[in-house]
Amino acid sequence: MVAEVFAEEEFNSKSMEILEKMANMPTAAIKLTKKAFANSYNNTLKEQLELEADLQQEAAGTEDFIEGVNAFLQKRKPEYKGK
Repeated sequence: MVAEVFAEEEFNSKSMEILEKMANMPTAAIKLTKKAFANSYNNTLKEQLELEADLQQEAAGTEDFIEGVNAFLQKRKPEYKGK
């Protein structure tokens, strides 16, 4: 999957920006997103929607979710721990 395309002279700096952003994302949610993508190739639409609903429920029970909500409400940057 290609999300963005950069000129050669921008590639290193733009890639590092993306990597830094990803490094600060909630890893528990990333794991669940990857699971949804991996299963999407073999699932029917109904199966995929059910899986995604289950994964959203799972994500809502994580410490990272609570941290994300609290950080948003407190107008601060979240500090995710991957839990």
